[in-house]
Amino acid sequence: MARTADEMAGILQRLYRKEFEGDYRAAFQLTWDQFRGMAGAAKLEVDYLNEVNEVLLGKGFALLTFNNSFIVAKDGDFDSTRQLPARLAERYRGEDEDADIGVPDDDEDEVDFETEE
Repeated sequence: MARTADEMAGILQRLYRKEFEGDYRAAFQLTWDQFRGMAGAAKLEVDYLNEVNEVLLGKGFALLTFNNSFIVAKDGDFDSTRQLPARLAERYRGEDEDADIGVPDDDEDEVDFETEE
């Protein structure tokens, strides 16, 4: 039986806190097959992934999707990432700020994930 998004998010949070690979309370990676098996689903739907991520975001976590894996992390796990300087953002600024390119506005809570083909 497939797990609900709330149940799956809870499992991912508990795994984040578990000790493995010599660390605990740290970002971790899992495969699509592992995620599917834990979710109890034959196929991972975009809506389901969005729901899991929404629950995680509400608890300070995030589900990052890649072609072959997922990463479960907290905001603090990215302390070593570089901040884009304003001068570089300005250099690559688009010509027409009012053009609609299909990206949701900042106030929209919509997050799109690609599904495995």
